[in-house]
This record gives sequence, structure tokens and C-alpha cells, in this order.
Amino acid sequence: MLAILAFASLAASPAHAAGCLTADEAAAERVRRLQTTLMIGALQCRREAALRMADIYNQVVRRYGAVISAHNKILTRYFQRTHGAGYQAAMDSHVTSMANIIARSAQRDPGFCGAAAQIGQQMLKPDAADIVDQANWAKLVDIGGPPACQPARTLRAESAAQ
Repeated sequence: MLAILAFASLAASPAHAAGCLTADEAAAERVRRLQTTLMIGALQCRREAALRMADIYNQVVRRYGAVISAHNKILTRYFQRTHGAGYQAAMDSHVTSMANIIARSAQRDPGFCGAAAQIGQQMLKPDAADIVDQANWAKLVDIGGPPACQPARTLRAESAAQ
């Protein structure tokens, strides 16, 4: 039984669950999705000048640029881990697909611009939460990306219950 639990723990490690996102990678993916949502808002919401989406996006990038960059590096390492030498093409494809899905959602959803502006305004408040917390709280478009890795303790609990 102990061997089964040890194997379940090993199988749940990022090295063995190659396609899933670790907690840090999942946070990085959400931060990228948040940044992409605001970028799409800046591009597609120009007709709603009162929202000032381009200004909001530029201010967010100035304020959080270093943190966004750090999360992009984590996301890059995920693609290196899961795609090896072809990581750059895989990441480019993922990021392009993400932007296209969010852009299509923006075109279909009449409330997208207002929601994106609200997210950006929240991020610019002096007492704004950490960007990862904001990415977790924000209602972001589901892009159907890679799943998060299941923690080993969950697998142990499931094995013990059987």
C-alpha cells in the first residue's frame, strides 16, 4: 500500500504529469490571460472612449510590467518543460490562440468592454491586491488551456479512501 501511495505522489509531480500546470504555472497562465484581456480591451473598445481602455492598459503595464514579465518567464518554462526544443512555437501558438479566443468573446459579449475597464480600474487602485489574486478574482474568458496538476495529497487521500 505504501508503494502505491509513493507512486501516486511521484506520478503527481510536475516532472511526471508533464502536460499539467503547477500552481505557479497556473498563476502565470491566469496573469497572462488577464494581461491579454486588457490588451484586447484596449484594441477592441476604442469606440467606447469614456472607458479609456488604452490608457488603462498602458497604466497597468507600467505598474505591473515587471511582475507580468516574471510570470511570462514562468509560463515559458512550462512550455520548455512540456514541449522541449519546440517550446517557442508551442507558446506562440498558445498565446495567439488565447488572444483569438478572448477577441471573439469580446465581439460576442456586449459587456466585455465595461468588464475589462472595471478589471483595469481595480488593478490601478492604490490598495490593489497582488496581480495573481486579481487574476484569480477577475472573471476571465475560459480558453480551455492545460489543466492544473492535481496535488499529491489529493491522490493520497483518494488512494486511502479506496
